[in-house]
Amino acid sequence: MKKRMAFIILYSFLWILWTLLILCTSTNAQWEDAQVQRLTYNDVPDGIVGLYIEKDDKMYLFYREGAIKLISKKKNGGWSQPEEIWTPPGGGWNIMQIGYDTNTGIIHIAYARFLSLAYDTLYYTNSEMPDWQLLKIDSLSNEKNARYQSLAMAFDTLGNVHLIWNVQFDSVGYGDWYRVMYANNSTGEWVKQQISAPIWVGGFIGGPSYLAVQKNGAAHIVYHGEPYCDLECSAFYVRNDGLSSTNWITDTVPKPSRPLWHYWAGPIKVDVNDRVHLITFGCTEEDCVWPGLKRWFYYYKEDEDSLWVGPELILDSLFYFTTIFIDSESAPYVVEWDKSTYCWFFTDRKQGFWQEPYQIFDTTSMCNGLSSIYPRGPCFVLDSQGQGHAVFEGSLFEFMGVDDSLEIFYFGAPSTSVEDTLEEESKFRFQLFQNYPNPFNAVTKIQYTVGSPKDPSDRQSRLIHTTLKIYNILGKEVRELVNTRQSPGNYTIIWDGKDNNGKEVASGIYFYQLTVRQAHPPEQSRGKAGNYKETRKLVLIK
Repeated sequence: MKKRMAFIILYSFLWILWTLLILCTSTNAQWEDAQVQRLTYNDVPDGIVGLYIEKDDKMYLFYREGAIKLISKKKNGGWSQPEEIWTPPGGGWNIMQIGYDTNTGIIHIAYARFLSLAYDTLYYTNSEMPDWQLLKIDSLSNEKNARYQSLAMAFDTLGNVHLIWNVQFDSVGYGDWYRVMYANNSTGEWVKQQISAPIWVGGFIGGPSYLAVQKNGAAHIVYHGEPYCDLECSAFYVRNDGLSSTNWITDTVPKPSRPLWHYWAGPIKVDVNDRVHLITFGCTEEDCVWPGLKRWFYYYKEDEDSLWVGPELILDSLFYFTTIFIDSESAPYVVEWDKSTYCWFFTDRKQGFWQEPYQIFDTTSMCNGLSSIYPRGPCFVLDSQGQGHAVFEGSLFEFMGVDDSLEIFYFGAPSTSVEDTLEEESKFRFQLFQNYPNPFNAVTKIQYTVGSPKDPSDRQSRLIHTTLKIYNILGKEVRELVNTRQSPGNYTIIWDGKDNNGKEVASGIYFYQLTVRQAHPPEQSRGKAGNYKETRKLVLIK
């Protein structure tokens, strides 16, 4: 009996020790040995547009410096030299979303152009469209004093792009209102849907609204109700059934039992198992304004019956902004950022409950304005090992409080070098662009690149066997457009909507496939770029 009791006590002690070890390790491991590194040295305003990470832990940072620029960082490597990828034509473009689809490698951009003293036209483009061809999604030119206020972008597993945006507008005698709009490009066209009734904001700004998309294309959106509504505040949750659905189910975002004077919807995310995670926050009457300024953050998760589990109180905090991201095991992580003190705090629910948040910037050097760097606008990602990475804009005050420049900084694993993004293997590459126009009625252009036109040496020994074919939705060949050996270069092919027998094909969805086979690949690219195949979708409408 004594031996049995001793075993139980020893087992319990070891279990407690092991649990504490796991908790201590998981709580702080994400930012272990993280350092601050300055990424830009240009003395002009910079603005971060997006930070993304691929499955191989390669990161992509998009930022504005007149044009949109891109720098990248491989796992355990340094940051690359900046690459200018696109400049919006004319006008202002502060309202912008850049999305990088890690499954397809395509860069997507949506932005509102500034005209007539307002952001009144919404455009879309992507890196696969020839010369970043602009498509107009929406226009407010016929609405008096209407303007865009926010944008959000998400992708499904088929590569379709989903967008939501807020439109703020005037109603004579009643103040300002806003509505939430949605669209996706799954049919080849941007079909708009209004998903909210007009919401009164009384001269304030509505939103932002938040978007998450499941694998089948079902969209989940949360948005705010009236901004100053006392104890009657509500936030709204909307979802549809899938890509082509116009059936929107609207409900209020769940509330905690504590009476809150103001209540807001926060970020929403979808994990690898298609479960929806949601952050909300609110404040009591005495803490909604200075000197209290206290926020209560709550976490909800959707269960298998589409019902919300929660709320779970994350923290009674003084922090102002919260973002959420999900790891590969569906565990949520939260970063809380107080933009008045410049402090960042981090916590996770990896052990089944929320850890005590801990500060990820040293108070003596970064927080509370004790440094010459005043961070703002952070973006965060987690790599496959659970290591945290962040980028932020930092204002440099160097003389009597004058903002000398706004630069970009990286906070994460130490980097030792700056790489050149031009690698040897990129000398031989292939790319198939989206056809234009799409959908089309009579003819459409298909552009593709084989090899690299920048290196014309020894072109005959590097001839590439190229085929370009059109297929119907059953996979049957409709038209062979190209079947020949070509030198490296850019090519444009016209399809007139006819089959191999010269007959016009019916309206519908078709696929075009580029297949290339290098006849005599050079040694450095043998096995890497010898064969290539890519398929894209087009729509014919008569």
